[in-house]
Amino acid sequence: MHKHPVVIHLQLFLRYLSFFFKAKTKYDIDSPFVSDFIEHILEDKRRYYAFPLIQWMRQQLSKDKEEITIKDYGAGSLLTDQNQRSIAHIARHGAINDSQGQILFKIVHHYKSNIILELGTSLGLSTLYLALADKRNQVITIEGSPEIAQKASENFYRLYLENIFLINDTFDKALNVVRQEFENIDLIYIDGDHREGSTWAYFERLLPQIHQDTILILADIYWSKEMKRAWQKIKAHQRIKAAIDIFDFGFLFFNPIVRQKIDVKLVPTKYKFWRMGIRR
Repeated sequence: MHKHPVVIHLQLFLRYLSFFFKAKTKYDIDSPFVSDFIEHILEDKRRYYAFPLIQWMRQQLSKDKEEITIKDYGAGSLLTDQNQRSIAHIARHGAINDSQGQILFKIVHHYKSNIILELGTSLGLSTLYLALADKRNQVITIEGSPEIAQKASENFYRLYLENIFLINDTFDKALNVVRQEFENIDLIYIDGDHREGSTWAYFERLLPQIHQDTILILADIYWSKEMKRAWQKIKAHQRIKAAIDIFDFGFLFFNPIVRQKIDVKLVPTKYKFWRMGIRR
């Protein structure tokens, strides 16, 4: 049984309040690694060339009344259990927003990720942010629902992108292909399924392809109690050297240059303006 949208948004707001009061800004941080993340990802104000292009694509999708059948292999939607949904509905409620997408773009751009794996394509807006950060990169994206995958493929074609390889299959089966074709993966973005057990299973299966510079991004870590538990479990893994939580995403780093394990919640400095210029 699905909850009323007002209840869902209220629950998310309360979770955000709890996160916000614990979160730090750049004035609370001593770690050079985290400071670099804040400067180049969280508080980078530059407008890159790809942003207006993807915003245009979002506008087109938000006006598309075509209805498609959703084949969902994961936890499903919080808002509806209807398998028939319009493209416009998916674009408004099931796709990454612009600010979130821009963070993905900046991650790829700053950390120079070359081989990128995305679990959960949806309409492909997040994929566009990952792929347009550097067209020399290779983005492998997996989508289980055939009609959504077809729509995403059309969107990639409209922008003449040739660095995206879309696999229309379940995550379990598609990961077998990925493991055969790619020895190392530089960035893994998981935004699908949203079940604790499955999220942990995907992490374990991908561990052999993770190297010291790999970045693992989990979306919607406050989406449910299951996702929060998955985040807590994965970030406690011995190979994780740094965990950065910005509420919408959890970022996990394996880089050995981090001497002491980092686990921090962050918000932009402007969100806690009274902290500006005051170091602890």
